[in-house]
Amino acid sequence: MDPIGFLRGLWGQPPWVRVWVGWLVLVHGVMPLAFLGRTGGKLMLGGFVVGVVLMALLHARFGFTRILGLAHLAWIPGLVVIARDVWAFPYGGFAWWAGLALPTGALCLGIDTVDVVRWVRGDRAPTTTA
Repeated sequence: MDPIGFLRGLWGQPPWVRVWVGWLVLVHGVMPLAFLGRTGGKLMLGGFVVGVVLMALLHARFGFTRILGLAHLAWIPGLVVIARDVWAFPYGGFAWWAGLALPTGALCLGIDTVDVVRWVRGDRAPTTTA
């Protein structure tokens, strides 16, 4: 595994992609720490960690290509539980976080679906300029 190569690849992305990745890390990797008392917080943080490991493995095998989106599948259990639980806790910090995590995760998974389908269909060129 090459974490420096991954970071170089990330830095080779357009600025908006780097901002988007920062947002994903904040919403799905940092904010769940405030909700470890809830199953959704635990699952989201766990899914984030598993996703990082999967992304490192995918990067080591395929480079900085569209297949990296597969790593975000690890977020699905957390997102499902957050969506289920937000109705039981419609106010407060958890609801606020759910209001960020759910659309962010859905949008990311939508983008990832397009990327992975493109990769499967043969678009396997690196997606970085670094």
